[in-house]
Amino acid sequence: MLKQVLRTVQAAVLLLCPVTLIGDEDIPGKQMSPSQDNQNARSQHERLQEDMEKRELETEFRRDKTQLRRMSQALEEFPRLTELADALHVKWSELDPTLHAQLMLEIVRGIPPEHAVPRKQHYAARGLQRAAELPVRLNAQLVEQMRIPSSKMVREHFTPEEWSERREEQMRHWFRLYRRINATVDPKWDDDFFKWSQDVTKDFKHIKPGQPPQIPPFPPGLTAGVPGMRVPPESIEDAKMRQAYIEALDEHRLYEQKWLELSRARTLQKGFLPSAERYIAFVYACPPYNDEELKAFLDAYVEDEAARERILQRLSRHRQ
Repeated sequence: MLKQVLRTVQAAVLLLCPVTLIGDEDIPGKQMSPSQDNQNARSQHERLQEDMEKRELETEFRRDKTQLRRMSQALEEFPRLTELADALHVKWSELDPTLHAQLMLEIVRGIPPEHAVPRKQHYAARGLQRAAELPVRLNAQLVEQMRIPSSKMVREHFTPEEWSERREEQMRHWFRLYRRINATVDPKWDDDFFKWSQDVTKDFKHIKPGQPPQIPPFPPGLTAGVPGMRVPPESIEDAKMRQAYIEALDEHRLYEQKWLELSRARTLQKGFLPSAERYIAFVYACPPYNDEELKAFLDAYVEDEAARERILQRLSRHRQ
């Protein structure tokens, strides 16, 4: 339904609001071919459509998030909260994995304590269905919500058979995140000077090595060293300069995303991974034991031999 509404609105706007491009055809002595003109017009329309769809999606997301927050604040609304949560899961899992995961996190945080353990694990797992596509911090926030604080709560909420099954599902998310964090971190990254290793730097054509991500690309006409301002690409007359600026904007967006992902992965490596190792040992110290499953996870997801040894030593201490 949302996609149909978006397409209808987009078509209406494009019919009512034609876009006039400023390009080489407006410069004396330069004429663009009809095919170039049509291509630019289509490109402009496509960008307009994408922007409209994104705004509509974000508006819908904020509306659903507000409804969730209001309902979660009223304890008597918990049955309706779960109904809404299930409906939003179906709706947003098809629209956008990150927005879907953010809503599942909002649901988990709004679950009252008396329903916390099984329900939190249920909705956190739903938010992690496409975990590899999520920002690493959001991935970690959802995994953290699956944590069970004590062996007493394990016994209270799960039979041995249920716990054995739930533990395997939960630990798969923890171990995948553990590996992802270590794989994301660039060992040569310097937080103070924004330095990348060579294999990351080579991906950027318009970004200078060591350039902070807060500095946007330079619009055409400004000299190097002068902080650029974001200007509409359509306002740039020269076609080649306009295309280069569009590429630079796209590249800068990716640069910001990579820098943020790398910076957050470093933070998680320092703070989250030691906690994860302790929790993994605790979980496998809760009966029924399954050392073969733990060993399989360690072999598949933990490359560092010292880390594997730390987890096994903690497990041994838990069982003493």
